[in-house]
Amino acid sequence: MLCINILGFDIGGTKCAVSVSEKGSGKIKDKIRFDTKVERGWREIVDELISSARKLLETNGISADNVISCGVSCGGPLDPEKGIIMCPPNLPDWDNVPLADIIKNELGFTVNIGVGSNKLLAICFNFVPKTFLKWGKLVYI
Repeated sequence: MLCINILGFDIGGTKCAVSVSEKGSGKIKDKIRFDTKVERGWREIVDELISSARKLLETNGISADNVISCGVSCGGPLDPEKGIIMCPPNLPDWDNVPLADIIKNELGFTVNIGVGSNKLLAICFNFVPKTFLKWGKLVYI
């Protein structure tokens, strides 16, 4: 049976993470976490995100054909329609970084970018098994 996977990027001023999950499982299959170290600059951080994604896919035997969605959660401000990280205060030199285009060019996936809490909500309603959402409401902090 073909497993359909979702790739996720979480970018913050303290830590970053890349995770892969099987659609409908409600579980993270594997994850790589690293300290952001903002003083390195956005290019080096993005390079580490990309290499972490490649490593996750290879380690888990996942081909690009088996990834149906790729999402990025990052603090704003950002332009989700264009996939641009604009200038979050916790990521000092991330001024108009075209992250969606970079990921698409490097990995071949269409990317959705959103502010952390909004992206979490979208993932929950599209990824978590509906049994976890039986009350129709989701509260997060």
